Amino acid sequence: MRVIDTLIIGGGQAGLSAAQAMRGVGIVPVIVEKSHSPTGSWPHYYDSLRLVTPAKHNGLPDAEFPGDPDRRPLRDEVVNYLLGYAAGLDVDIRTNRAVTSVARESDVFVTSLSDGSTLASHTVVAATGCFGSPYWPQLPGIETFPGRLLHSSQYREPSVFSGCRVLVVGGGNSAIEIAAEAASTAASVTVASRAPLRFTKPEATLLWPRSGSRVRDHGGYADVLAQGEFTRRPMFSGIGGDVVHWQQGQPQQFDVIVMATGYRPHLDYLSGLNVLNERGFPKHRAGMSTTENGLAFLGTDGRRGRAETSMRRVGRDARFLARRLVRLAKSSVLTR
Repeated sequence: MRVIDTLIIGGGQAGLSAAQAMRGVGIVPVIVEKSHSPTGSWPHYYDSLRLVTPAKHNGLPDAEFPGDPDRRPLRDEVVNYLLGYAAGLDVDIRTNRAVTSVARESDVFVTSLSDGSTLASHTVVAATGCFGSPYWPQLPGIETFPGRLLHSSQYREPSVFSGCRVLVVGGGNSAIEIAAEAASTAASVTVASRAPLRFTKPEATLLWPRSGSRVRDHGGYADVLAQGEFTRRPMFSGIGGDVVHWQQGQPQQFDVIVMATGYRPHLDYLSGLNVLNERGFPKHRAGMSTTENGLAFLGTDGRRGRAETSMRRVGRDARFLARRLVRLAKSSVLTR
């Protein structure tokens, strides 16, 4: 069986950055991507999504984002950018290949694919991000809600909320963007968040507040909230049918609940290895597995900081991991 130098699982921004970085240190990678194109989760985001920072901060390694560097690119612009980036890489990219499991057999990893085939590799980079694992918190009474319940990953455009009573759960940019769009359709919209909202200027440095939910206010959301187009309340105490009960104030009825509650690492294919903790997060140090030599994680929330899944930082992280993997190979920690 032919053994690949490095198998990269996931062909989005993290996987493509990893491939470019591997080539830079003399490693020949292969990418497997479950969808039909190397664009990761970007085609599945909601229609109006823009990057939260300007284009000049979001180019992948050795490829600036084209066009006005101060604009915030739309979802479809990012898709096209990733397609162009992938086309310029001298890398074997195999699409329509979902990974079902990864196992260790002697000195190699054996990765099984949904078509029944397997690939052997000396090293593996798990670059599947988080979009495939939306987080649904256990909220009291949510199972009794008879209306429409969806996660922000399922949201596309606001017309479906027209005239509805909408509750958005969450306090990040996605929650506030969805709330503002829903309010524009004459929907009655309430945002429930555990902490107060904190709006920052669009050009502000990416710092996370010690308390409160940080929202980058590139859409004038603070003004929209102040004008009463939607409201914000602390988290509710429970749900009974279509009625939401608050710690203070009268109960409210809702037709729709949108869970803008984030994601967890999409790493279920690694469950056969001792590399994940009880919450499904990787056991790692600076992106390198602490239990399996030669396994690395890239583009997974919580790896080296809260913003490392963004395009502006994934290239830096990819270079770091490539240097670590090539040092392992040269020091013969991995048997060749």
